[in-house]
Order: sequence, then C-alpha cells, then structure tokens
Amino acid sequence: MGMHDAYSLRRPEYRRALAFVNITIRGFTMIELIMVVLIVSALAVFVLPKLVDVSLFRLASYADRIQNATAFANRLALAQRRPVAVTFATTGVSIAYGSGGAISLPVVDPSSGLAMSLNCPSSNSPCIAAGSTGVVTFNANNSGTSQTPSSLPFVVTVTGTGFTQNFTIEPVSGLVRKS
Repeated sequence: MGMHDAYSLRRPEYRRALAFVNITIRGFTMIELIMVVLIVSALAVFVLPKLVDVSLFRLASYADRIQNATAFANRLALAQRRPVAVTFATTGVSIAYGSGGAISLPVVDPSSGLAMSLNCPSSNSPCIAAGSTGVVTFNANNSGTSQTPSSLPFVVTVTGTGFTQNFTIEPVSGLVRKS
C-alpha cells in the first residue's frame, strides 16, 4: 500500500512522527482585516491623487465650462433683449450686462447666486492664451447680433501643459462652437 493511505497513517511509527508536528490552520482576525482596509483606503485618498495628474481633467472641464457659459450669455442676451458682454482675460472669464466698456451689472450665476466669473484652475493659471483676450458682446446695441473684437470669428484657446482646446464665437450670429 501507499505511504499516505488510511491504513499506513494508523501505524505506530507514523503516528509518533506526526505527533511532533503541530499543524494549525489559522486565518486573519477581523481587526487585522479592518486595519488593512483602513491603510489601503488612506493610501487611495491621500497618495493616489498625488501620483495621478488630474490637471488635464481640470483644464478640459474648465474649457467646457467657459464654452457653455459663453453660449449661456448669448441665449441670455437674446431672451432678455439686452446686451451681455463676456470678457476673456488670461486668468479667467467674466460675464456682465452692458456692452464693451460700459459694463453695468454682473450676470448672476443661477446655481450659486453669485456674479458669473470663471477663473482658471489654480494649478494652471493663466490658462487662456493671450491672443484670446478681449470682450465679446452679445445682442450688441439691441440688434440681435454679436460683436467680437475684430469683427472676425473670435477663437478662444484654453491651454496648459499638454492640453489645448479651442472654441469659436461667430461675429454676427454669436454661435459658440468647438473648433
């Protein structure tokens, strides 16, 4: 018969040999498992964002936000039948009622109740290319048309390290589109 069959393990010489071997099967305690989960969670919360660069996502989100805010300003100007000016600076965008240099009241953000101003993400300021600065007025002179700084399509470029996104504002219609 084989060495590990049931009969051979009953033999006295094998029993004496197995008596000195203390085999215990043990698992992890609940406290050990909880501590491992806590350590892994802490690493995920505090260390992982430092390892993964999220600045590209912030810039892409910011570019989409100012494109949508510009389109909102166009719709707001036409719906309220008053001029709305969008001022593009290298560090952000602000939206106010009025045209050109005669800006009167800031447009209120419906979600926050504060003046509508979108600043570049702090890690990527300035983020609007210098060639994209100026004032675009929607519903200029209550004519339903839009004025851009050069009477040509106005291209806004949001840029950062490894990221560039453009959108264009058409001079007459005020159409805001990705370019």
